[in-house]
Amino acid sequence: MTKEEISEKVYYHVVQGSRYIFSDERNKKRFLDVVAETQGKEEWQIYAFCIMDEQAYFIIEAPCQEIVLDGMHRAERSYVYLYHQAPGRFGCIPVPAFGEEITAELGSLDEIADSCRQIHRIPLEKGYVHRICGLPE
Repeated sequence: MTKEEISEKVYYHVVQGSRYIFSDERNKKRFLDVVAETQGKEEWQIYAFCIMDEQAYFIIEAPCQEIVLDGMHRAERSYVYLYHQAPGRFGCIPVPAFGEEITAELGSLDEIADSCRQIHRIPLEKGYVHRICGLPE
């Protein structure tokens, strides 16, 4: 990928929860499905992501930051709705379960590549895996 191939701005976006909002693999997959569905309706492209128990990290190309924020807010609301609708769900996550969001514009191709590598290394740094296969050091 070259800078010329990136026609829009690229953002590093972090969704943080107030507790374990993605507590199991099913919930992580459900949130990713919701984000993918939202992406299909928006003017943005996801380059990298990592969904942990309390946070989700994304590298997103979009025309402007507001499109990223609006789309992710829609995805969060949809996820909360689906979470409450799941069969056998007795506990619930409150609508404001999603806390602080961080969105930063990445200015160069090196920043984009570094951020993608950083996102993919999060599980290693948090101790979820012992090594990462297929990524350059």
